[in-house]
Amino acid sequence: MVITCGVKVLRDEPISVPPSNILSHLGGLLDSADGSDVSFVVDGEEFAAHRAVLIARSPVFKAQLLGSMADAKMTSTTLQDIAPATFRVMLRYMYTDEFPEDAELVTEKLQDLFVAADRFALDRLKLFCAGKLWIEVSVDTVGAALAWAETYNCPELKKKCIDFLADEKNFRKVVLTDGFIQMVQKFPSVLAELRVKFKLNFEETKSFAIGQVVTSGDISAGGHLWMIECYPCGDNNEDNGEYLGVFLHHESKTKDVKAIFEVFVMDRNGAPSPSHRFRLVHVYKPKSKGNNDNTWGENRFVKRSDLESLYLTNGLVIIMCGVEDIAPTTFKAMLQFIYTDDLPRDEEDGDEQLPTEAFQDLLAAADRFALDRLKLMCAKKLWDDVSTDTVGATLACAEAYSCPELKMKCIDFFANEKNFKEAVLTDGFVQLVQKFPAILGELRVKVVGA
Repeated sequence: MVITCGVKVLRDEPISVPPSNILSHLGGLLDSADGSDVSFVVDGEEFAAHRAVLIARSPVFKAQLLGSMADAKMTSTTLQDIAPATFRVMLRYMYTDEFPEDAELVTEKLQDLFVAADRFALDRLKLFCAGKLWIEVSVDTVGAALAWAETYNCPELKKKCIDFLADEKNFRKVVLTDGFIQMVQKFPSVLAELRVKFKLNFEETKSFAIGQVVTSGDISAGGHLWMIECYPCGDNNEDNGEYLGVFLHHESKTKDVKAIFEVFVMDRNGAPSPSHRFRLVHVYKPKSKGNNDNTWGENRFVKRSDLESLYLTNGLVIIMCGVEDIAPTTFKAMLQFIYTDDLPRDEEDGDEQLPTEAFQDLLAAADRFALDRLKLMCAKKLWDDVSTDTVGATLACAEAYSCPELKMKCIDFFANEKNFKEAVLTDGFVQLVQKFPAILGELRVKVVGA
């Protein structure tokens, strides 16, 4: 019998393998420009680079340097709309996958790098910049940050900015900043995302019966409580469950209230649908035994088949709702005042009342012809009819035609916590601060005390 034995001596210390240094080698390649085969001229400064690295790192450079574009055959390319310092930092990242030091990134340079990362589809660098921009967000800067996120398609930064605005303490200060006003001027659709969002799980509703309802939580608007009622299969048997219905239910026990109910579906790109939306105005009577007219809306708002084919995203349908209360408006003619020294009496049924805009025109005429009593009467009528939907236009009218009494009442209305959020999310408010930007300072003092 032959037995073969072997002995292996184990060493206590294994051979150590140094960490990867490929990134430092690539960084050295960039610094030395050895083997470079393409160059970029940025504002007169030339940068040498390597096609293979750029092609591997950026789909935009890949299309330029490999595709049928003219740059594919050129050894030198001039880049516009980017600063040399920004291009240098971006190029370093592409070679080494390392982010710049914080000391290198003041906010303006960070914004430029964010734009460059979006331009050349460097998603990781873009998110790095977004994270740094978010760290610097404040009440004064969140409007600008949200505009950057919307302009350069960064949903992560956008969501954080909107969440920041969702905090009521932040919201009251942010909407009175120039950055917010400029943002909503450029991207008015963002206002929709600051309204009430109603999420509907479409898959769950497939088993719903006609008349089965899904409700939102309580919504506070204009000092009243409301609830959105959604009938995923409608509430009318004649429609065979083919339509989705949406209604506004008035829950408060109050006197007559005239409400605007605006509803639209959000499309798959997160924008309001232009085809599936409605805006209703309805007078809600006080609740009583003989009156159940406290719900109003559209039973045939949108076909379920359209929801599934056009709007369904990750199993959800997003419906945006806005609720604003307004009072009936009245109108008296200037000529009637000149002859009678008074405004005409309202008809008992109110059918002869005219819109608020008419009183704005009448106030302008009274200011022009120095009819001070008529001017104050118009101001009183405008104030009587002020709502969250109209206060912006009313304040603009007061400022334009030197009516300090009406102006102060409108500013006080804005400062009321119940009115503030609804009032600043209207076109009237945006137009107000466009025309009279100095009014923001007066509103800040009244609303936030600063």
